[in-house]
Amino acid sequence: MVTKTIAQRQRIGPQIRHLRQLRALTLDDLAGSAGLSASHLSRLERSQTLPSFTVLANIAQVLGVSIDEFVQLEHDLQELDEQLAWQADLLALDDNAYQEIVGLSIDTRRQLNHAIELLSNGHASNVEVQEKLSSLFATEESHLKRDEHIRKLIEDRGQNPIGLSRSLVQLIEIPGPRVGILNNAGMLASTPNIDYMTLYHSLFPKLPVDPSVARKWAHWHELAHDEFPYDWPIKIIVHPELLDRVRARFISLDDVDSKEIVHRIASYWKQMLAQGDHFQIALAEEEYGESNRMVGGNAAALFEYYPDDDPTDHHQHVAIWTSGTLQVEPIVKRLMDTWNNLPAESTDPSRVSDWLERYIS
Repeated sequence: MVTKTIAQRQRIGPQIRHLRQLRALTLDDLAGSAGLSASHLSRLERSQTLPSFTVLANIAQVLGVSIDEFVQLEHDLQELDEQLAWQADLLALDDNAYQEIVGLSIDTRRQLNHAIELLSNGHASNVEVQEKLSSLFATEESHLKRDEHIRKLIEDRGQNPIGLSRSLVQLIEIPGPRVGILNNAGMLASTPNIDYMTLYHSLFPKLPVDPSVARKWAHWHELAHDEFPYDWPIKIIVHPELLDRVRARFISLDDVDSKEIVHRIASYWKQMLAQGDHFQIALAEEEYGESNRMVGGNAAALFEYYPDDDPTDHHQHVAIWTSGTLQVEPIVKRLMDTWNNLPAESTDPSRVSDWLERYIS
C-alpha cells in the first residue's frame, strides 16, 4: 500500500506560501508576526516539516484566514491524494513513482487527477441507448422529430468528447460503404487534410486526448495524399449552409483559421469527387436537424451534437456510438432511403462542384 507522508506535507506548506505571497509578505514578516523563526517557516513552506496546531493557528491569524480553511484544505487534499493513490494502483505504478507524483504541487496534482478521471470516463454508449436509437430510426418518419430525440439521447446518456474521439477512430477503421448526413460543424464534418488535434482542442479546450487516438490522428493526413483513400463508396448529404456553419463555429477562436478549415474541406471534397463515383455529395435544402450522423458498413454508426453551452464543460455529452448489425441496419436503411429519395438536382455533379468552388476561391 502506498504511503501518504509526502502528500500530507505537500498540503499545507505550499498554501501558506501562496497566501503569504498574495499578501506581499516576506518570510521574515510572516515569521515574526506568527512568533516563529524564518528558517522554521521556510522549512514549513517547503514541506520539510509539519506545523503544530498552535503554529498553524498563529499563521492563519496573521494571514487573515480561518484555521478552518487549512483544516478543509487538509481534508480535500487527503481525498485527492487517496484518489491519486487508487489511480496509481490501477496504472500499476510502483510506490516510488507514486511518491514522485505526490511531490508535485497541489495544482498539478489536481490537474493530473482530473485528466485521468476524464480519460477513464470516455465510455461507449450503453446498450439501452443504442437500442433506443435503432428503434427511433425504425419507427420515426420525420427527420426533425428524429433529430430532437437524437439530441436528447446525446445530452442525457451520450459520450463525452473523449468517447467521441475513440468512436471516430473506430468508425474510420471499419470497412464498408459510408452514408451520412452532415448538418453542422464537428469532427465528422472534416477531412484528413485537417489537423485533428487542433480541431479537437478548438472544439474542446483543455481537454486531454487519448494517446492512442492522438497516434492515429498523426497519420490521418496521409490519407489525403492517396488517389482515393478508401476501398468503399461514400455518400454524404449536406445542407448548402454546412460550410458556412463550420466557419461560424470557428471564427471566434484564436488558434484556428476558420476560412482555411472551410477551404481545406471544400478542396478535399472536390478532389475526391473528381476521382469517380466512389465519393458522392448531395446538396439537400431540407433541414435534417442539428446533429451529424454517419454509418460505416452495416456494423457501426456515429452521431454527434455540440450544444451551444460552455465548451470547457468537459462532462458535456456530445456523441452516441452504435455498433452491431441488428442495431445499425435500421439506421443504414433510413439513411439510404433518404439518399435514394432525393431530387435529381441534389446530386447533380456540376451543382455540387459549383457549390464547393465558392469556398475554394
